[in-house]
Amino acid sequence: MRLVLLILPLALLIPDTVFAADGTLVSEIVNEFHKNLSKYEQVMLKYAKILFYWCAVLEVAWLGIKASLGTAQIKESIKDFCMVLLAAGFFLAVINNYHTWTWNIINGLKAIAGEATSLYDAADKPFTVGLELAKTVFAKTSYTSPFDSITYVLAGMAILICFALITMQVILIKCECIVAVCAAAILLGLGASAFFRDYAINTIKFIVSVAFKLMTMYLLLGVGIGFLSQLQIADNNWLQIGVTISFCIIFYCLVQTLPQTVAGILTGSHSGDGGGGFDLGLPRVAPGAG
Repeated sequence: MRLVLLILPLALLIPDTVFAADGTLVSEIVNEFHKNLSKYEQVMLKYAKILFYWCAVLEVAWLGIKASLGTAQIKESIKDFCMVLLAAGFFLAVINNYHTWTWNIINGLKAIAGEATSLYDAADKPFTVGLELAKTVFAKTSYTSPFDSITYVLAGMAILICFALITMQVILIKCECIVAVCAAAILLGLGASAFFRDYAINTIKFIVSVAFKLMTMYLLLGVGIGFLSQLQIADNNWLQIGVTISFCIIFYCLVQTLPQTVAGILTGSHSGDGGGGFDLGLPRVAPGAG
């Protein structure tokens, strides 16, 4: 009974305190993160240019050594030199326009996801939708029915925890992409040399995979939030509350695993078993086994 007297006032006060938030917490965190890292991106690009020039010198010197030793014909040397110029020009253009081109790709794919789900920027939506659902559940508590009220409080807390984890995952994916895109800029300088060009190409693949990762996350948020926004939890409808909590858990698992799986298609780390990295316990048959 003491537990009831402690929990019920908390449940009745939560809607008035928590919901005073303006719903911009996630955007403020991500924007501050992006603003503070923008100056570090310039440092990375500066050293990427230095690395680019040294790699270009190494590549031209290597072509000169091959030509002077007679290991390559004149036509082949000219063709290799033209390819070096084309590759070097391309990667130098990428370095000089890195910030603009990168975020144009990311924001362009995000706009596609927003057009598909009518939700362009879902950064704050999981937080606000979760609070609204929890508020609906907490509003059903009453001193006259302590047992039911405790159940409503536990259900509301479960919903809040799920959406807190979803919001945390949104912040994690966004901040991870910002840091990774900033740090990967230095590897573009290796594109001037054929010996290390694969690292620069993988950097471009990674940027595209980051854009697809964010696009997938926005698609999931748009579909899931659109479904949850239409839910109306009736009084004493425990089945509907259970379905809501179950969907919140599934929603969190999808947001946690599916964007990484889609990004792995481009980076080559995609698991083709369709289990998102989970072991289904099925027997594995060796190729060619009868």
